Amino acid sequence: MPQQLRIDNLPAAVAKVRTTKEEAIYTDAFQQFVAHYGFEVQSCNPYSGNEKGSVENKVGYVRYNFLVPSPVMNDFESLNRNLASSLRDDMERIHYEKKVRIKDLVAAEQKHLLRLPEEEFPVFREELLKVNKYGEVTIDQTKILVPSGSRHGQVRAILKWDHMKIISRHGEILYEEKRPYMMTKRVLPWESILNEWYKKPCSYGHSRHAEYLPGRIREYLNIHNLIIRRERLGWLRSKLVMHSLNEIDERLYELLSQSDAYSDIEEHPYDVDWSKYDSLNRPWQSEVQP
Repeated sequence: MPQQLRIDNLPAAVAKVRTTKEEAIYTDAFQQFVAHYGFEVQSCNPYSGNEKGSVENKVGYVRYNFLVPSPVMNDFESLNRNLASSLRDDMERIHYEKKVRIKDLVAAEQKHLLRLPEEEFPVFREELLKVNKYGEVTIDQTKILVPSGSRHGQVRAILKWDHMKIISRHGEILYEEKRPYMMTKRVLPWESILNEWYKKPCSYGHSRHAEYLPGRIREYLNIHNLIIRRERLGWLRSKLVMHSLNEIDERLYELLSQSDAYSDIEEHPYDVDWSKYDSLNRPWQSEVQP
């Protein structure tokens, strides 16, 4: 950690910018941050871009040398790893003015840095969110399904820059995951979703989560008879205790044949022969030219 930092007048840190007569006034949270890491802080003068020209030049250097053309990325973590690797290789070049490797300049600078504390300073924002009738809350303009969220009228969200935590008013942790803009895949709470569908079988047809079901299970539940749909949802819930959703989808016919409740097709006049489902071909497929 550098002994002294010069910062721009970002609202999260500066409550009142410096003037010719008064120094800047910092927010309470930023003062706690400064005290935790032990560095000195100096804010730039307003409307004085020349005071941070070197920083702006370094941003441009990284952008034009490592981010042009726009890189293909799976998520921000992979992008950061690739960028860090490129910057480590870049430290082998000779500095244009010092005439030594940048890597050696960094090593010399490290002797004057402050040691980081063992514990990181907790930086987060807390929000009170309303849960809709589907058990969802909106975070970063994205609807997030909270397990058992329909039982809570309001929940608290603890938001870090990359992570979020949903907590009930009684302190129970309901959901933890990365922020939506991190572009990582989120595991859907299928147990909670199936419970809601079981209570209201007609809601399955309108749920935005139905499209994420594996193909066989989606077709298995796609039946107009709500009584049979509810029975199938109940069966699916019971199997989810011992099997993952993908495993149920792969072994659907086998698991159905082992179930007493679904052994008699006559009980379900709208049922299909699931053993033949995957082998069904459209009549015009044979006429399609390769």
